[in-house]
Amino acid sequence: MNGTRAERGAKQTFDIIIVGGGSAGAVLAARLSADAPRRVLLLEAGQNFAPYGYPQVLTDANVVAGSPTFDWHYHTEDAARLGHDILVPRGRVIGGSSAVNGTVAMRARPADFARWAKRGIEGWSWQEVLAAYKAMENTPTGDDAWHGRSGPFPIRQRKAEENTPSMRAFVEASQAIGLTYVPDFNGATQHGVGPYPLNVIDDFRINTGMAYLTLAVRARPNLTIRGDAEVDSVVFDGKRAVSVKLVTGEVLSAGEIILAAGTFGSPAILMRSGIGPSQHLSDLDIATIADLPVGDRLQDQPFFYNVYALKREVNAMKPAPTMTTRLPGAMPATTSLASSRVQKQWIPGPSAPGMGALAAREPVAIRQSSNSTLASSSRVRVRAAGSRALAFRPTTAFTFHAVSEAGGAVYTWLSEMVPPR
Repeated sequence: MNGTRAERGAKQTFDIIIVGGGSAGAVLAARLSADAPRRVLLLEAGQNFAPYGYPQVLTDANVVAGSPTFDWHYHTEDAARLGHDILVPRGRVIGGSSAVNGTVAMRARPADFARWAKRGIEGWSWQEVLAAYKAMENTPTGDDAWHGRSGPFPIRQRKAEENTPSMRAFVEASQAIGLTYVPDFNGATQHGVGPYPLNVIDDFRINTGMAYLTLAVRARPNLTIRGDAEVDSVVFDGKRAVSVKLVTGEVLSAGEIILAAGTFGSPAILMRSGIGPSQHLSDLDIATIADLPVGDRLQDQPFFYNVYALKREVNAMKPAPTMTTRLPGAMPATTSLASSRVQKQWIPGPSAPGMGALAAREPVAIRQSSNSTLASSSRVRVRAAGSRALAFRPTTAFTFHAVSEAGGAVYTWLSEMVPPR
């Protein structure tokens, strides 16, 4: 966006202001501005890159949360309990976290939506949501009953031959112990093992800023996009939201305000605006406009990584990309252990929560820093068909499932992470 248009956007009023140009905000801006009379302003706290102007650290699908420049620097407050805080990477750039994440494009399961429907939530049945999934997606594979072909967002189901030798071995050994091979996690069956579907084309991460805020969309005269525009709070006239105030003090008005600032950003803006638990707001000297449980019951899946020691002949990280990071403490870099290569890596493959693998020449003690508790202090000996037995002493909250020699490396499967107490 050129400077002149940014200045014009600052002076005029709008029908809608969207706060946050990430995974939701970019989509909303494209959809709402399709109605030519509707004047839309999209505010993004980070940089506003054109679809083909993103730096490599954001487009390279091999890099996850790779630059502090495009991160919000969120972290938990767990030092007293765990001995350290846990970093929570979130994208601060047009495209939001879809510009920095692991690019896994797996849908929620039909059973999840059925559970919501039983609780009386309307508009979120599986059939209703499936229509939206198909409308957004373009993918050349899979059953037409489950997939869209002409949507704006490219999703590609990874194939076995696109995975590294170690990833293929993981899948094959998982099948050997009874897990079903799933060729399409966005199809009829989700329970099993297989490669992930990704929003990646030729190792190029496609974020929502690219897919939805195309050059044609950006050229719409009724759409203004402003980068480096961090919102502090929403301004109210009585109980009605009428404006937003930026951290610079600038106030922008609109008929409607949409908060799409993310799981952490939107509640923070609401609470700074006076909408939230009254006691908490009072502690921060914020006047309460509405006493509501904003920020309560937030749930997120635990982030953890596993340690892999691969034999030299199978430690290739191609053709599949290796997930690496430059954020301190997020995912440590490669180190060496005797004659093996040890890699701490987020592997796109297993489907069950908490599953991972470890490969080593000799029995080793598994130690891992994560938000987990001690699972067991006793030695565990496991054996799968056709594999040699290894003895391990668990030191993290995992249950050992099997050891199998596949692809020249010995693997141990782990699952059932115990939540912190």
